[in-house]
Amino acid sequence: MKYFILSLGCTKNQADSEVIMGILESKGYVRSLNPEECDLLIVNTCGFISAAVEESVEEILNLVHLKKPGQKILVAGCLVQREGKELAKHLPEVDLFFTPREINNLDKLLADFGENNKLVLSEPGFLNLEKKPRAKINEVYRYIKIADGCDNRCTYCTIPAIRGKYTSRPLNDILEEIRDTLKQGIKEIILVAQDTTAYGIDLYGEFKLVELLRKIAKIKGNFWVRLMYLYPDKITPELINEIKENPRVIKYVDVPLQHIHPEILKKMGRKGSSEEIISTLEKLRKEIPDITIRTTFIVGFPGETEEQFNYLLDFVKKFKFNRLGAFPYYREKGTPAAKMKDQIPKKVKEQRYEKLMEVQQEISLNLNKGLVGKKIPAIVEKKIRGENLYLGRTYMDAPEIDGIIEIKAEKRLKKGQIINVLITDYDVYDLKGEFIND
Repeated sequence: MKYFILSLGCTKNQADSEVIMGILESKGYVRSLNPEECDLLIVNTCGFISAAVEESVEEILNLVHLKKPGQKILVAGCLVQREGKELAKHLPEVDLFFTPREINNLDKLLADFGENNKLVLSEPGFLNLEKKPRAKINEVYRYIKIADGCDNRCTYCTIPAIRGKYTSRPLNDILEEIRDTLKQGIKEIILVAQDTTAYGIDLYGEFKLVELLRKIAKIKGNFWVRLMYLYPDKITPELINEIKENPRVIKYVDVPLQHIHPEILKKMGRKGSSEEIISTLEKLRKEIPDITIRTTFIVGFPGETEEQFNYLLDFVKKFKFNRLGAFPYYREKGTPAAKMKDQIPKKVKEQRYEKLMEVQQEISLNLNKGLVGKKIPAIVEKKIRGENLYLGRTYMDAPEIDGIIEIKAEKRLKKGQIINVLITDYDVYDLKGEFIND
């Protein structure tokens, strides 16, 4: 029996997909990249924003058009949580729709395809607390989900409705998964949650990310830890010091800001003032001079004036983020922002997005230029051609969203090997370098 799976959306969804894969493979299924030869065709959907919904539906329809007699189509994930009844109504060719929490019951669902199981809905959220097997799809890094759901209630966001309230995994459960992951040869542990900085508040009554990092540091092995999705209002001096001093934690943080103008932050329902956010970012750079800060911004939020957009643009020019992503605001059904007046025309939103990214490209190019001649830690991902060229990522680059580095090495390198690289060349996002054997 063979299966094909397409995982869409965020890193948390990727972690869920690997559990789906692990369950299937424990039942004797073999993964194939060719859907035409498979018994099961699976899409783990994203339902976060309109563009993701459209992509998910398009991919489901692609599999429907490919479907042959005897094949079964399974659709899982956030879009099912959000629009499961509508999907089941309009896509009768799909054999099973199930929400993320039902991954725990996938064994039973597979054993009983039928009308009773056409649509299986449940409460939001999935943390794999039952320790279902997880497939290894990357030999270098793995996303470790430390919590699911969100309590922040930003006015534009559908995540609380899709993933439920914030729910942390027990500390020892996370540490056990990390140990198992390292035994598989993986060298980069990437901690993810909708709000990583809130970890532990629901279980222990206080934030426990610092304690988690200290316990991870005691695990033996040669690996590093990357932190994603740190909310600025919860980045404490204690956390900054832990990032600075913990030898396992690389000097990289993903801090999604979404905007910086005080009025827009308030309308978004974001916590922390503009001044407090800027102060936190400055503390990070002061305490950890070699830190890489990634962020994300939304442009064209309802009511955003040209002046407010330029305020954001000026801030980006001044702060010079190492890594920056952006997207136009999407009007999401059921969110408070969708009902706000002064919705921005699509053309204006796209123009602001393009302008912001043009500014960031120039910043990125200049920052990369400044790296030439410097020695930087990197992790090897694969050999590319000949005997001496490899692809990897510096500590400044997270998988899939940031740049890569082409590494020249006279010595043979291994996947997952953490090395020092002398930077020799650059472009807007990517680098070239030479392995330094020291």
